[in-house]
Amino acid sequence: MDRIILHIDFDMFFAAVELLDNPMLKNKAIAVAPPKAKRGIITTASYEARKFGIGSGMAIDIAKRKCPDLTLVSPRMWKYEKINRIFREIVSQYTDRYEFVALDEAYLDITYTYEFYDTPDQLAVNIQKDMYRKTGCTCSVGLGYNKISAKLASEKNKPNGFGKLKTQKEFIEYTADKKLTKINGIGNKMAENLYHLFYKETLGQLREVSLDELRFYLGKPGITIYHMIRGIDSRIIGDCYKRDGYASRQTFQKDIFGREEVLKKIVKRIEEASWQMKKDNKSAYTVSLIIRYSEGFHRITKNKTLKNPVKEPLEIYKVIEKISEEVELDKFIRQIGVRLSKTGKTSKLYQLSFGERKSFTRKKEVFKLTYELKKNFGRRVILDPLEARSR
Repeated sequence: MDRIILHIDFDMFFAAVELLDNPMLKNKAIAVAPPKAKRGIITTASYEARKFGIGSGMAIDIAKRKCPDLTLVSPRMWKYEKINRIFREIVSQYTDRYEFVALDEAYLDITYTYEFYDTPDQLAVNIQKDMYRKTGCTCSVGLGYNKISAKLASEKNKPNGFGKLKTQKEFIEYTADKKLTKINGIGNKMAENLYHLFYKETLGQLREVSLDELRFYLGKPGITIYHMIRGIDSRIIGDCYKRDGYASRQTFQKDIFGREEVLKKIVKRIEEASWQMKKDNKSAYTVSLIIRYSEGFHRITKNKTLKNPVKEPLEIYKVIEKISEEVELDKFIRQIGVRLSKTGKTSKLYQLSFGERKSFTRKKEVFKLTYELKKNFGRRVILDPLEARSR
């Protein structure tokens, strides 16, 4: 039996949530980003703002130049997570095969459940109605025969639309004149490389390039691109997206300088990344320090992979301390970040050296108590050992 896949994508999600609380902003060019920040990036822009060429990931100062009347609205993650929880509840009512790839985006395999709703189209319409009724936000839905076709179908009639690409033939026809970046996985840089290699600008033109040529010039990514641009995608819902990283970063309004300042500022980033990871009951084997310098926006990432995994902020901080010794920090720094990767479910087994057992057990009890207090009464109810040390 052919698969039937839905792709659900909220329309301008963060901006839409903000409009729920402030209807006065409706029909205005708004973007979700810290209003007083001179630096930083846009999280989401309303459709009115997008007419000026403003989009996610754009620097705030550039967005302001494109649209002087742009209204910036402070992001409120707790609000977006609340809507996401409703989103998850709705999706789980329609199928047990789903995959969330962002707070506002999910894939559903409805191959074996759509018959309860007469047709796949009717199921899609029901989901759209449920989303709007329970969240106040609109979403666009795409129906396809695999993940890539469903995603492109959801973009056909935005906002609050429903699109279909039910066969490979429909996929080929629809994408013939589309730009290379229409395919998820082909970014601006890859599109530029493909143009320089083959002088192709559209997906239809790129399909003229053989598998052997793409593989020769691009290696394994070339094979993936060959199949994706033809609508060939065998990825299973829920099988391909496995979160293996927890990160937190900060862009400064004024540059910072030196190792001492970096270690002071990195504390909150460590605490944030650690908190997200511990909520999933995971630990990390690899800790990364990310630095973006002001000069040339040059970015470096330094990693350290450990024998025993870490999850507590103080443990992570000690690793970052060692990493920082290998990084040039006597420069003006625009942004810092920490990333925890190569994660796995927290194990009770650790390789301890002689004399460590009593100290390890005591630390574990303190960390567990700290986490439980924060989870039950809020993250500011008690200072983490790392936060106390940084003050």
